Amino acid sequence: MNQLSVFDFRGYRDFLKAWLQHEGKSLRQVAGEAGVTASFLSQVLSAKRSMTPGVFQKLTILMKLAPREQEFLWLMVELSDGESIDVREKAFKDLSKFKEY
Repeated sequence: MNQLSVFDFRGYRDFLKAWLQHEGKSLRQVAGEAGVTASFLSQVLSAKRSMTPGVFQKLTILMKLAPREQEFLWLMVELSDGESIDVREKAFKDLSKFKEY
């Protein structure tokens, strides 16, 4: 099985969807393992809700992401879901420092 890399994605939702497919896991299964409802996770993936730091942490543990991968993915969350333009601009600036971006 090929390794899936977070650095190949430009949106955190796209990465999460690809990871689910790559791992052959259902949304309901992952939601249960992360301690959230499948409805919440579905709404995050469809951009109807924003990712929360707590759920993000649980998901990255399930995905077994290295610290650098976690940082990259969180910056994509902030770029997408940041509450202000300042948060989104800082996330973009910080993402630009990653040679993979």
